Amino acid sequence: MKKIIIFASILLIGVSAFAGEAWNNHVGFGFKVPTGMTVSEIDNNSDWKLKMPVQSGIDFTYTGVHMASGFSVRGFMDYNLSTSNIGSIDPKNNAKLYGFNFDSAVGLGWAPIRNKFLLLGVYGVAGIDYSLFPDTYTVKTDSTKKDDIGTITTVLTHNYMSFFAGGNATAIWTPFGNRFSIFGSATVAYNLPGIYELTTSTTTTTLKDDSKTVQYTDKYDASGALKVIPAIGVSWRF
Repeated sequence: MKKIIIFASILLIGVSAFAGEAWNNHVGFGFKVPTGMTVSEIDNNSDWKLKMPVQSGIDFTYTGVHMASGFSVRGFMDYNLSTSNIGSIDPKNNAKLYGFNFDSAVGLGWAPIRNKFLLLGVYGVAGIDYSLFPDTYTVKTDSTKKDDIGTITTVLTHNYMSFFAGGNATAIWTPFGNRFSIFGSATVAYNLPGIYELTTSTTTTTLKDDSKTVQYTDKYDASGALKVIPAIGVSWRF
């Protein structure tokens, strides 16, 4: 999580660094169109797959262009809800899990079309992708004279993180006036091999309300994967 906060801070600082009459700046808010992705464990003997079929949420975006040369910069952050098949990996739990996904990227490029009505730019981008899926279940036990355990609560926290690199195309249309715009953006990137972590926290509670928690984390190498990030929305030019 610290890496995500640092990355987002760098993005915001970069946005504020561009100013002046030579620059057109577009700050936008929109909708991340639903897409999905799948990663596998890097193990020839494993058929484990982490499927995230739907990732969709809100998109924050910035595009800046030097109107004389066409040099352009691009940045975006998406905060998404995400589904996964993690629950079905456990044969005792066939329910799909719902969690959180964050992706963010910055990039440099060129805008061959740039005027007061239309901006069309292409960029090379690099960023970070992070997903979190919590899962909690409680088992009630029948206590005996030797065993006064009342409940056993297990919290499974699934984390996936990877860095990605790819290309982006962005179009910004300003149909009326000089400020209000409509944008569309599409990023096609490759998630580099990343890390999948499973943190298991088990709390045992007795009938006397005494409790004890044991926690451990398993780490797995996850394969690379194709990630597509389309977004549409509105922006403000200044």
